[in-house]
Amino acid sequence: MPFCLFLSAYAPDGSRRIDGAGLAVHCGTLSGAIPGLNTIVVHVPVLLDPVDPFLAPDDPPGCVLQLYFEALADLEAATSGASPLLSLFDPAYLPMLSGCDWTQQVMVVRTFPVAAGQAQYGKCVSVAQETCTYLVGYEGPADDLSAWLAHYLDSHAPILTRLPGVRAVEVYTRIDSPSGLPVKRVNDMQRNKVVFDSVEALANSLTSSIRRELRADFSLFPQFRGAAPHYPMLSHTVHLPDACQPVQE
Repeated sequence: MPFCLFLSAYAPDGSRRIDGAGLAVHCGTLSGAIPGLNTIVVHVPVLLDPVDPFLAPDDPPGCVLQLYFEALADLEAATSGASPLLSLFDPAYLPMLSGCDWTQQVMVVRTFPVAAGQAQYGKCVSVAQETCTYLVGYEGPADDLSAWLAHYLDSHAPILTRLPGVRAVEVYTRIDSPSGLPVKRVNDMQRNKVVFDSVEALANSLTSSIRRELRADFSLFPQFRGAAPHYPMLSHTVHLPDACQPVQE
């Protein structure tokens, strides 16, 4: 089961526009110095038109980075005090992120197969592949975390895989891991994402009958507290050469 490091950057004024494609290129240059890193995803906010009919917009971070590893030991080595990732927080290396407040969290990746004929996400590319993602977090806590996760994994996630045009569904659950990165830790009890080919495809899915089914299932969630932000994001994915996967047609 893969592991993912989430790094989120919040600009001081909340209005800075970050070049996601350019940032993906910068992150890709780090890959050779980080053993075990196989995929980098850079998310930057995008506006939906029409907007989500069920949820008011949440204030998004300036960007969210996802770094994927197959081995937890490799991820932990990448977050050590001598990590090449420290350059991400150096304004001389990345002026576009200067002054940002960062958070970090390590999570286990759970992948759910989407409907036949829809799984295109994961193509091997040497440049950033652009898609659109609904990136979701549940801060928690839940009154009964085991019951909450069981409901989400057994009931909610399978509905997500039936959204029209969905290309990938991932659910992330938390783990404890040491880190030498000089940024704040967060401890969301769960995250997930659904991936689409375009902003239009995501917007269309949010008005579908499957989305209404998801909202009905949401009302059945075991009791939980905390924020549950939903961020529409333009996503730039770089798959490193040894992580190439065949495309599912």
